[in-house]
Amino acid sequence: MSVSVRFYLFVDDGLQRISQRLMQGLAHGNDAMPQYAGTKQKAADVIVEVENGKPVRIAKADGNFLTFDKKGQVHRDLVAGGMEAMETFAALERAERRPSSKVVDLAPKLKREKWERDNRWTLSKQDLDLISDDIWKRKRAPTPKVPTSQGSCSESASFDVRGKASHPRNPKPYLRD
Repeated sequence: MSVSVRFYLFVDDGLQRISQRLMQGLAHGNDAMPQYAGTKQKAADVIVEVENGKPVRIAKADGNFLTFDKKGQVHRDLVAGGMEAMETFAALERAERRPSSKVVDLAPKLKREKWERDNRWTLSKQDLDLISDDIWKRKRAPTPKVPTSQGSCSESASFDVRGKASHPRNPKPYLRD
């Protein structure tokens, strides 16, 4: 059994799918989503077990926040959040290894909890239902089809007539968003 990773954005007008190519470009600082410039949006990373090319079950779904800068990029915030995650986790581990005493330093635990509040959120059953509907292509009456979110590339990409593109740093063609 193999796995597939899906990315979703929960925005005011509903759930949007983010392609792996766009998410990779956002994470590496090559792409932007200017329509969300200056906002903090809920996102979900979903790991789906796949058998014979068909989704079998959702193995894991994590909620996080994407903070878009004034240009609609998230790279700097992702790097800062990643560094802070490592620092708060390491401090918490060090605090837990200290011998017990009458005085307990709560700072590492409180800082980690603040990081979790600022960077993570818990998906509700309704959120998971929306994602499931998209993965298994179910059509419920009140739920519209999940559109694929659009981004822009900071470097030029060339597109052929079939809608495939190649990026200057990655000559392998990818589907245009």
